[in-house]
Amino acid sequence: MPYKGLWLVLKAIGQSPLLRKCKLRLAGDGPEMSKLQKLAAELGISSALQWLGQVSQDELSLEMRKAQCFVFASLREFGGAVVLEAMACGLPCIVVNYGGPAELVDPDCGILLPLVGEEKLAPALRKSMERMVKTPELCVRFAANTAKKRFVLNLPGRKKQIKLYRFMKRFLTK
Repeated sequence: MPYKGLWLVLKAIGQSPLLRKCKLRLAGDGPEMSKLQKLAAELGISSALQWLGQVSQDELSLEMRKAQCFVFASLREFGGAVVLEAMACGLPCIVVNYGGPAELVDPDCGILLPLVGEEKLAPALRKSMERMVKTPELCVRFAANTAKKRFVLNLPGRKKQIKLYRFMKRFLTK
């Protein structure tokens, strides 16, 4: 989906010699995949990417547990369940300060990027991802804070809290 902002993440990697040395693992597929792979080739970053395609929830949980951080550059995400999944796996997150992800991530457990135009957002993504790579202790601190936060979401009603607990427990017990 174009609004997921993955092209911005690819451009950010293309702008950074440091990020070109890292490995970005991408789960999922869809109608934009061929365009994104073409963009990656044009930017000369194909070797920094691993396209996993469609994966099961169990595989996604395992992939997230291997990661250093989770980058979600969606430009109009109202829910952000995938951010919640990443947090359930203890991942610090880099998200755009908009909609559901902005409600989940705060400066103690990740990086909120301002919702700005592409010309400013791609460099902001680059700087944030480079910061996570250069300072692994920051990732550790964010992850510890994410672990504290993941069950302290303000949900009205006991049934919703139990449902969220069961959902997140799947990721925590694998």
